[in-house]
Amino acid sequence: MMTRRDFLAAAPAAALAKDGRPNVLFLSVDDMNDWVGCLGGYPGVQTPNIDRLAHRGVLFSNAHCASPLCNPSRTALLTGLRSSTTGIYNNDQYWRPALPDVVTLPQYFMRNGYHVAGAGKVFHHTAGFNPPDQWHEFQLQEFDDPWYRRPEWYPWNKKIPAPKGHPFNGLNDFPGEFDWGVLPWGEERYGDTRAVEWASKFLERKHEKPFFMAVGLWHPHIPMFAPQNYFDLYPENKVRLPELPENDLDDVPAMGQKFAAFRRSEHERIVREGKWKGRYPRLPGEHLVRRCHGGQYRHRSGTQLARAQYDPCFLVRQWLAPGREAALAQVHALAAIHARAADFRGTGLEGSGQGTETAGQSAGSVSDSG
Repeated sequence: MMTRRDFLAAAPAAALAKDGRPNVLFLSVDDMNDWVGCLGGYPGVQTPNIDRLAHRGVLFSNAHCASPLCNPSRTALLTGLRSSTTGIYNNDQYWRPALPDVVTLPQYFMRNGYHVAGAGKVFHHTAGFNPPDQWHEFQLQEFDDPWYRRPEWYPWNKKIPAPKGHPFNGLNDFPGEFDWGVLPWGEERYGDTRAVEWASKFLERKHEKPFFMAVGLWHPHIPMFAPQNYFDLYPENKVRLPELPENDLDDVPAMGQKFAAFRRSEHERIVREGKWKGRYPRLPGEHLVRRCHGGQYRHRSGTQLARAQYDPCFLVRQWLAPGREAALAQVHALAAIHARAADFRGTGLEGSGQGTETAGQSAGSVSDSG
């Protein structure tokens, strides 16, 4: 079995660019959790491209998130500091005022001579979480539901009227992002498609310096929109509902129970109006669709990577973020890159959780999944 230390020791020989340093493609998939084939979190889910990446590289299957909420989890991953150190526990807390002197993962690469680029949801996605000093170039998050986005939170978003058929879940006056269905336009207009296209064009360019590029895919985070062909992969009568023991939270601390109660009323209404089980197990089915959809976006990035002139000189890091759904399986092997971005000679993962790793066929491609 290959351990993290064995992998890190082998990484320089496997992924060296012209000046002796690797280019790095950093992929995040929001809320994917462990519902992918290679992790076995849900039977029958179709994620062949993520599974292929895991097989080619190293799969970290027992790493855990720092927080079951978007902003504190991403802040922890990109700074190497837990919420108990930073004081950042919620989505409305900006990391820069709390950590004015911290060196983030993008900054560390930048300070060591890398060209640093990003697209989509890498840090948290509202205005103020991507200061200009974090990136040489960056494409801000584009949304599937621009009609919903508040201008004070997303000043770059071009707000449009809600399309015909909205809300697509059939629940009138349902709050916020919690919608699902098929948008009345092609896949090319989805926000994740725009992020992948931006990243593909970046990879097609000639680069004189080694680069670090982060691509943050929004889905399967809500709203759970996808083209119809993805829904067709999961007939409603084949969707298995998750088990929900009534005493599931009894052994969870008070703060965890508070997290779990947040927006519970939305789920209760979904159950009450027949969108959860019975003839219409809609919500679990929607989430399966989004997971498959997110895997396709990752595949498009990976395919472009394979065609790029830099393929032998890449480390590919993928992490499957938890969002607010569950504190399961997050990746903290990125702490090793954070600590040794300049020379990739790291031998430890101080502060990371214990993990179980399996070696694939190549150390040149790494899947940090969980």
